[in-house]
Amino acid sequence: MKNLNFWLIWLWGAGPLLIAIVLYTSQTVPLTSNERGQFVEPGRTLAELSITTLDNQPWQPERRWQLVLNADASCDHACQRWIEQLPNLVTALGKDQPRVRWQIVGPNRKLATASSSHGIWIADPLGNLVLHYQFDQPAKDLLKDLKRLLKVSRIG
Repeated sequence: MKNLNFWLIWLWGAGPLLIAIVLYTSQTVPLTSNERGQFVEPGRTLAELSITTLDNQPWQPERRWQLVLNADASCDHACQRWIEQLPNLVTALGKDQPRVRWQIVGPNRKLATASSSHGIWIADPLGNLVLHYQFDQPAKDLLKDLKRLLKVSRIG
């Protein structure tokens, strides 16, 4: 009887802990994500890319989120559409506008990352490249991702 009481008390105290361990270890990582852009390989930064602006000035990192449009001399219709929409995207952020800076980098100044260098890049306030968007993606995708990043970010 004493032995049975010991095990009942032990299960009463350790049972919830064992259940929590089983539930925690059985969780799976979702295979899909909410991001619409393509994640950039970790560790890539704006500083290591040595990019310059259209007026041949060196890119100056800031403590803000940055939208970088990288286009070559053959900027097509989709590229031109993005050039027109970038200011509107920042305006659509409302009170978060001061937290974001956008810039266009010019011909032959390519962002050498894992995927195609042309497109729009989001960099965090520390200069880390976060997401990449192709010119054929809708601007709404970038806006949704950027709003989410600004909401959860404590920096910038």
